[in-house]
Amino acid sequence: MAEIRDSENLQWVEGRCLSYSGTMAYGLWQSIIRALLKISEDTPPAISRYALANPMRNLEAANFDIYYACLSKLLGIPLNAESENLMTHMDAENVKNTTFVAIEWFLKTSAQQSPLIIVCEDLHWADPTSLALLKRVLYLTEHSPLLFICVFRPERTHGCWQIRETAQRVYPHRHIDITLAPLTTTDSEKLFINLLLSLPGPDERQTVIGLPESLKPQILERGEGNPFFVEEILRTLIRSGVIICDIVTCQWQTPREVESVSIPESLYAVLRSRIDQLPKNTRSILELASVIGRIFSYTLLADIAEKQSLDEHLVILLREQMIRERTRLPEAEYIFQHQLTLEAVYGGLLHRVRRVLHRRVAEAIERLYPDRIEEQLGLLAYHWEQAGDTIQAINYLRRAGVKAAAQYANDEAVDYLSRALDLLPSTDMHGRFELLLTRERTYNLLGDREVQMRDLDALQKLADQL
Repeated sequence: MAEIRDSENLQWVEGRCLSYSGTMAYGLWQSIIRALLKISEDTPPAISRYALANPMRNLEAANFDIYYACLSKLLGIPLNAESENLMTHMDAENVKNTTFVAIEWFLKTSAQQSPLIIVCEDLHWADPTSLALLKRVLYLTEHSPLLFICVFRPERTHGCWQIRETAQRVYPHRHIDITLAPLTTTDSEKLFINLLLSLPGPDERQTVIGLPESLKPQILERGEGNPFFVEEILRTLIRSGVIICDIVTCQWQTPREVESVSIPESLYAVLRSRIDQLPKNTRSILELASVIGRIFSYTLLADIAEKQSLDEHLVILLREQMIRERTRLPEAEYIFQHQLTLEAVYGGLLHRVRRVLHRRVAEAIERLYPDRIEEQLGLLAYHWEQAGDTIQAINYLRRAGVKAAAQYANDEAVDYLSRALDLLPSTDMHGRFELLLTRERTYNLLGDREVQMRDLDALQKLADQL
């Protein structure tokens, strides 16, 4: 897979869903389109406009104008007056349908230039709109050199499972299902050996294994066939001095009796042990990053890290393989090496500390990107919720709900509006009436009559009191 990814004869694009993005409409496709255009959220608007317009230059004028407007809106690129005028004359359903068609065209055109592989990571966190579009564009694999690699946990009640079922049922001749099972004992042993041999000795000479035979079964048994667990156990034992590499022989060995070796009982315990061994200030930077999310930009982290020596700490985290560089240009962006690493870091924070850090992140986003607040509504709603700031959370949840409704992303709209209503005091009758009215209209579009009637009843009661 790595060889294919690095091939110059094809395009390899990764779209990633995040644990908090399940209600952020088009979250998956925003990352995919940006990757195809080689831009990021922080790319200057002028460069983003050119990157988007360039592949569309051969379109008919009418299609260009409408596709350009819809995709600009999707990517958070500020609209010019002409595009803004076009969007104001389209209803929500028309905007959604046109956006779907525009992305469909964009994928088809990109695949015609060179074979295109799109990796959809963590689909179990995808928003409903992203999944609906993915389901729609699967047919492109019949006519274009296009491959979708969909990675998700086997959560049968989530919409990602419908993608699998559709592919199996409609495209069985093009669908391959790979279920990752725990490694066998033999495979775990091979992994164990290869991991040790891949680590350089004190003077970069090839290392050899001289560990007691009784140690290996303990590690493999505790690893439970999980390659990440086995790797993390090894790293923890090496860092704690349980396993050392002899400076003369370059041989891995244990300096004390194997019987006295303590192997962490769970993956979480292994990860926490590694995290706790980091220098205090480096660990602090990692904790800040965990609050931002799985993917974080240098600019945002630097802002909330204040005067700490960020570059120095990032080098340590890269060397320790806690994080890796995701992009370097147009702006440095990093990603946690594994979602479980992020969860272990974030899970170790006290709730009061989390609230403080989420507030710092939210305030930094508002300060750094004042012209892109509309694009960040869902993210800001999440951070203000986690910060425990009810007023700010309600504000952003309401705005995110209205925006989702305008995109015809009805499931996402209902979620935002419901969360806002849960936080809004019962005494704010005008505010509740406004939110209920928007949610009732959204339920109407979804055809969910039972809950729609409940909202209508609540609206009637509020109207009688106003």
